[in-house]
Amino acid sequence: MSFIFNKIDAKNNLKELINRFKVNYEFYNNSKYNESECRLEFIDEFLKDFGWDVQNSNGKSPNLKEVVVESYEQELGKPDYTMTFNGISTFFVEAKKPAVNILDNSDCSFQTRRYGWSAKHRISILTNFKELLIYDCSDMPKSNDPTSKNLIAKYNYLEYFDKYDEIYELISKEIVYNGKFEVSKDQAEKIVKQLDDALERFENSMKQSEEGLSYKELEIKKNTTNVSKYVYSDETKSITTSAAWNLGENIEVLGYYYTKPQRWDTNCGYEDKKRCQ
Repeated sequence: MSFIFNKIDAKNNLKELINRFKVNYEFYNNSKYNESECRLEFIDEFLKDFGWDVQNSNGKSPNLKEVVVESYEQELGKPDYTMTFNGISTFFVEAKKPAVNILDNSDCSFQTRRYGWSAKHRISILTNFKELLIYDCSDMPKSNDPTSKNLIAKYNYLEYFDKYDEIYELISKEIVYNGKFEVSKDQAEKIVKQLDDALERFENSMKQSEEGLSYKELEIKKNTTNVSKYVYSDETKSITTSAAWNLGENIEVLGYYYTKPQRWDTNCGYEDKKRCQ
């Protein structure tokens, strides 16, 4: 079944998750309830409620998956979830079971921040569903740092519904894909290079006259004539993509040429498909 995101349905689902956790709190907060169960029952669903296709239900190719999910059963020394923009990692989500007090466990916060810092991400998330912690990863973490170090946002599960819009602006797929998500200079360079490469292939494929182009091609050509470069701030050490470039207008080109650089799909906007071949 494909994944179709709808904010109203997502908020209703989130409300059900919160109520279920609240009613059965003692069961879920028991140490016998493990991390794998928590991920499958709550954290996967939580991320879906913010627009992420966690299980790749829409069948994107492996290098374009929105979320890279690590094993539910084995500890592999990798983040549990890698949230991506067209295959480029944007932030990690590290999961723990509810019985782990992540508000006071410096090992967990250090691990989460270390993952993000090593990947040169702006943020990383630590959650056991009971709590959601968002860390700034611009500073190298130290093992003796308190859990409050570089903590930029904290939410209890009972706040998720009322503060849905606030959390949505921080971690949703829409925010990442429409150019409002803050990325590091390293991430921006990767994204811009990928986009530039895609646009170069796109332009090279359009040696023919516009008369022979499909409606889809014409629309993309119109939207990708000029691509501004990112703007990096030494002061904030960050890039807000909406102020850097119109990434959203170029998503289709980027995604298409990532997987099909040689030719266009013949199923285009014209009724007469011969014009597209």
